[in-house]
Amino acid sequence: MILAANTLVAANGLQNSTHAREERHNLLGVFVGGHYVEHNDHFTYGLEYHRVVSFPFGFSVIAENTPINKEHNSETEFFALATYNFFEYFTMGVGPGIKYEKEEPNRMLGRVTLGHIFHIKPDMEMTPNVDFDVSEKGGSKFVFGVTFGKQF
Repeated sequence: MILAANTLVAANGLQNSTHAREERHNLLGVFVGGHYVEHNDHFTYGLEYHRVVSFPFGFSVIAENTPINKEHNSETEFFALATYNFFEYFTMGVGPGIKYEKEEPNRMLGRVTLGHIFHIKPDMEMTPNVDFDVSEKGGSKFVFGVTFGKQF
């Protein structure tokens, strides 16, 4: 009985907490990380814009570049994700994208992402995240890194 009461109090506390993106609804960030595909890591960087439309729902527009991928080409990817912000510091998203690679046909992609927001008051954030991308040609990769951003 005491455990059940403690669980209800904890759940109520989570519902009353303010999410890191609830006060400021826009974020402009820089991503630095890498992607893991076929047992190799490749440096990746990018830009992200996130907008909370109606809390907890929002969207992100992402542009990423990998200067040297597994084929030793440069690749650029663009994504449009629907996002959901939950608990106090978590965000997740899902959506389509497109990949442009030198001497390769353009490919449609799908992405699922999960991040933990470290809110640096008053309006900065650092968000480590892990993404899983699937290509229309059947390949997949993990993208990992950190987004440094300013809320406004």
